[in-house]
Parts: sequence; C-alpha cells; structure tokens
Amino acid sequence: MTNRNRRTRRRATALAALPLLAACASEPERPPDMGNACQTRECVCAEVDPPIFQEPETTRILWVSTGEAYCPDGFKLQLAPEKKKKK
Repeated sequence: MTNRNRRTRRRATALAALPLLAACASEPERPPDMGNACQTRECVCAEVDPPIFQEPETTRILWVSTGEAYCPDGFKLQLAPEKKKKK
C-alpha cells in the first residue's frame, strides 16, 4: 500500500469516527420532568422493579402544593398507556 493510500484511509477513518466522538462529547440527555408533565398528561405511579413477565403494580399519584406530581418510595412516575379509541 502506498503512503497516499494510507493517508486517505486514515482520513476516511477519522471522518467516520467524528460523529461518534461528537455524540459522546455532547451533553447527556436530561430525563423528562415527569412531575410537571403529569399536570397536563395522564400518568401513573408504577413499581420500579416489577417481576419479569408481570404488569407492574401501580398506586395513586401524590401531589405537592406547587402542583408537581410524585410517587411513594418504590414507585416511579410514567405516562399512562394510551387508551385505544373505540370505533
């Protein structure tokens, strides 16, 4: 392989790796603010680690005086599954 081919291959490799490196360097995605999201969307408090192949246990949502939703220990806020529309 000639020097020119090696340089071309190195440049191509560097250019291909650039998007991957940029993705690693960017800020991590912030989790959604579920406490506020639940003010306008239907949410549930679902158990954090449900048994495999079982529906997670749910409990009622608790509310702070500022309007934010939260769950008791062992549960996490998540959006409620969308209900199927009847035709």
